[in-house]
Amino acid sequence: MTTMTTFDVFRHRLNDYRNSLVRRAKLEKEMMIVPVELEKHYLALDDAERLLADKVICEWLRSDDPGTRWDAEYLIKKFRIVSAADALRELDLRLQKTSSVSAPDRDELAKVIRLILWSSFCLRHGSTASSPCDGNHPCDAHH
Repeated sequence: MTTMTTFDVFRHRLNDYRNSLVRRAKLEKEMMIVPVELEKHYLALDDAERLLADKVICEWLRSDDPGTRWDAEYLIKKFRIVSAADALRELDLRLQKTSSVSAPDRDELAKVIRLILWSSFCLRHGSTASSPCDGNHPCDAHH
């Protein structure tokens, strides 16, 4: 019998919630349900839960599913999740190796590069997971 950690339970619940939103969005033929509801859910979390959510969101960046990565990128940008910097750099390298010449691949790569630049700036100026970036810097114009 395996013992699940608090993080494992949280991850499982957040993944299940996202999957239920995807199913609902497909049924209703409205995919914006997913990021809108994830945003509401994130806002309802307390600080400790947000730290756990940030870790799950970073895991979503490692997904092979572009929709899962899109949701992660959306939340990282929306909530200025600077702790995603390393996962964004990993995704950047992976996309550079595997991206085709298709517009969606190029667009995702460009978006990831912008998020890396933003998170690097925030980290250089003292932002942390517990003290997020206020966004008052030049690269905000490119979000």
